[in-house]
Amino acid sequence: MKFFKRNNSLNRSKESPKKDLFHQPIAWSRISLHTTQKWAIIFSLSLILSLIISSRIPSHTYKYSLGQVAPLDIKAPQDFLVEDRPSTLSKKKKAVESVKAVYDFDLSVFTDIERKIESAFKVMADYYQQENAKVKDKSGEKSDQEKFEQLLGIKISNSAFNALKKKHFDPIIVTYIEKILNPIFKQGIVSNREFLLAEKDRGIVVRYFPTREERSLKDLSRILDIDQARIKVKDEARLVIPSEDKLLIKPIVEITQGLLRPNLTFNKSETEERKIAAREAVKPVLFEVKKGEMIIREGEKVTPENLLKLTKLKQLKTDRNIFVYILSNFLIIFLILSVVLNLIFAGKTQNPQEENKDLIFISVMLILITIMIRIGSSFSAPELLFLSENALFFAIPIACGAIVISVVMGIKYSIIYAILISILTTITIDYKLEYFIYPFIGSLVGAQEAVFCNQRSTLLKAGLWVGVANMLIILCLKIKSGNFFVWEPLMGDVGIGFLNGVLSGIIATGIVPLIEVIFSYTTDIKLLELGNLNHPLLKRLILEAPGTYHHSILTGSLVEAAAEAIGANPLLARVGAYYHDIGKMKKPLYFIENQKGTENKHDKLSPNMSSLILISHVKDGVEMAKKYKLGKVITDIIQQHHGTSLISYFYQKAKEKENQAEASVDEKDFRYPGPKPQTKEAGLVMLADAVEAASRTLSDPTPARIQGMVQKTINNFFIDGQLEECELTLKDLHLIAKSFNRILTGIFHHRIEYPERAPHELPYHKKHETLDRESPKEGKDQLKNGQEDRERDLKRLGIS
Repeated sequence: MKFFKRNNSLNRSKESPKKDLFHQPIAWSRISLHTTQKWAIIFSLSLILSLIISSRIPSHTYKYSLGQVAPLDIKAPQDFLVEDRPSTLSKKKKAVESVKAVYDFDLSVFTDIERKIESAFKVMADYYQQENAKVKDKSGEKSDQEKFEQLLGIKISNSAFNALKKKHFDPIIVTYIEKILNPIFKQGIVSNREFLLAEKDRGIVVRYFPTREERSLKDLSRILDIDQARIKVKDEARLVIPSEDKLLIKPIVEITQGLLRPNLTFNKSETEERKIAAREAVKPVLFEVKKGEMIIREGEKVTPENLLKLTKLKQLKTDRNIFVYILSNFLIIFLILSVVLNLIFAGKTQNPQEENKDLIFISVMLILITIMIRIGSSFSAPELLFLSENALFFAIPIACGAIVISVVMGIKYSIIYAILISILTTITIDYKLEYFIYPFIGSLVGAQEAVFCNQRSTLLKAGLWVGVANMLIILCLKIKSGNFFVWEPLMGDVGIGFLNGVLSGIIATGIVPLIEVIFSYTTDIKLLELGNLNHPLLKRLILEAPGTYHHSILTGSLVEAAAEAIGANPLLARVGAYYHDIGKMKKPLYFIENQKGTENKHDKLSPNMSSLILISHVKDGVEMAKKYKLGKVITDIIQQHHGTSLISYFYQKAKEKENQAEASVDEKDFRYPGPKPQTKEAGLVMLADAVEAASRTLSDPTPARIQGMVQKTINNFFIDGQLEECELTLKDLHLIAKSFNRILTGIFHHRIEYPERAPHELPYHKKHETLDRESPKEGKDQLKNGQEDRERDLKRLGIS
């Protein structure tokens, strides 16, 4: 498709604005003001970041690991105490292990059983002393045995009850039972003796209730479980019950065994509280290091004691002058920001206010994330075996800034943010490679996944991918440091890295709507809302300018497919196409697509006036976009979708009348004011707008004619220089043309032409279906016939 040709004479059109710019002092003053504001923002940002980073005087950095050979001598800069953390943990562990389990000894258990036995036997003894005791069973009430069992709270056999009945529930039996139970309950009964024996080395603490007196018990062999207590009952019964009452041994043993209950129970909550108290009561194991003391000599291997001292040195303040340190940080940060930010904003002088707004937004994000890094690095990792010393750093959601900037401004700005925040992280914490790699890779992954955010769940998915990337980075860093096989801190750090990514996505989801409001940005999520065809402005468009509405919808389909083909933003292109001609609602009948067979209003106007009306729809559209708060990106597409192109029809018409007029025709009066499209999406809308309009002029839209029309239209814009500033390459133009051809061929596809029947053979409703296919010559007759048909229909409905 070699149809994109460029006339060298048109190069002047690109150079002339630059020449005019250099000769306009007003433009120079604007550039100077913009430059001053930009440098003021960079200076302020550098100062704020240096103050945040220097908020606490950092200590000397000692990058040593166990077994490493020291390259130089290190002396203590001041007196300090070093905690022997392994010794402290070991001491705490021993303190916890020395805590004895607490068991509650309930004295009321035996008292309740004793009271229950005495009451039951007294009731039954009184019962059998009554004169009518023998006939009581015939009354239909509970049996004597059931009543006795209810009083005792246990089941007994018939033989045992009959034995007691023979003795008329003699109170001596109660005495026997109490003598048997008393020594057993004094020994203590537990439900599970195996759990108790696990404490035999340390012993237990017995706490008596309700007196709450405590006693340490070392010998646990005397404590019984239920089974042992049952055996003990039999032994005690033989000793307690005299020979003359040996017939009572079996029923008494049965009743006594049934009354056995545990009276010694493990108090888990009290035991855990005592263990925690014992752990917290252990003071750290400290040893003193004197100022000037040699911590490690050159050539010596780092021992565990050396490593403890070196680690402590990281937390100490140095003698460095705070103002010197702030100044050094400021100079480094200012140099980095000056280079990077000027590089990203180079050449973007179309709208200085928007550039400054972007710069301020990036600055705010850098400041907020740097504060988070500063706070996170100020705390040491908690004393947990499954966390390493870098656990808090791995938990800082640095990537959330990259996700937000990618959604709001695009991936290019997000990459710059990733570079800057990674550099700031290394300056804030320590000049180590991992402090750059971890936030940099995570930010890049988050930015990539959030580029085209067509729904809010995209941000959460981006967070998940950041979490996965964080896990892989942490694993790589562990392999590099040789700590890969230390499973506890490895798994803890990997888990924190994943949760960090999830948290980044959640924070970004909450921040993006707030940024849309504060900074007036139009994100893809906002575009989805604007792309809803129920938007008030689109509803007005379909009512006031239906032809323009239909044209805009078709243009949206064209640009969306083309944007996907060239890697532009399909959503932005489609929504921009929906609104690009909203300015036509001011004077809809002056545009051909809205003229419903009526007289063309341009027939009575001069070409100059017609061109002014056509040009005005761009300015009117911009005003309506601002009124309805469509956002800058949509407003820019409306303003740029015609660029500085020529209204050729009225220009040629004016040229034809040139001889009759006194003044010559100026081509500038027939060109749109511009600017030319600045983005790929704006360029796509310009091309699709013209192609869709031109497609309506094809009398027989065959694929070949459509392809020729598309090639001619795009080539005309290319030759006219309208695509110079929108970053569309020749390859992009070929892909765009191919996409337009495919869509338009689908729209104007041929249908099967059905053979027509004679009018007298057609059903009534079929006649009306052919009206739109008749030739213009037959229009009058058909209009007359159609009028007669409509009158006949009205009569059928009862309407005269």
